[in-house]
Amino acid sequence: MLRDRPYAVITLLNSITLLYMPLLSLVLPLWIVERTDAPRWAVSTLLVSNTLSVVLFQVRVARGVRGLDSAARYVRLSGLVMLAACAVFAVSSADTSALVACQGFFGMSTAIARMLGPLLLTSLIVSWGTPGWFVLGGLFLVAGAATGPAVRWAQRTRVTPTVHSGLS
Repeated sequence: MLRDRPYAVITLLNSITLLYMPLLSLVLPLWIVERTDAPRWAVSTLLVSNTLSVVLFQVRVARGVRGLDSAARYVRLSGLVMLAACAVFAVSSADTSALVACQGFFGMSTAIARMLGPLLLTSLIVSWGTPGWFVLGGLFLVAGAATGPAVRWAQRTRVTPTVHSGLS
């Protein structure tokens, strides 16, 4: 079995955080069309605004990441932001909806989110409706908050390699 448990926990938490990908590409369009009074073109607006946000802000935000501690802080903040976003989408089906409308192992978290995300998110959001959004938001919040402690756990269990100068 996997011996590096802190790394496995961080990978699991990252998989949860990466659920935003199928959320944006699959579940939000379904939610908007099936559960809100928003016009169908709102889906296109959402995807375009997401793309523009990434282009305009990704580098600026990434500049604040200087190491594991600041990265964990940003992930914790992203969990809070995702909880807020889920809350907004949860209430978007109300009557006012038109107005509110190891690198290889770690890399598996993307595949896990893309593989399990559509089933999990469509079941949670489309089937459960408004409560599903709050469950998902809570999941994002927990994953974001747990990343810092998991990173610190991983740091404590690392053996710092000894640097040899080649001189005996």
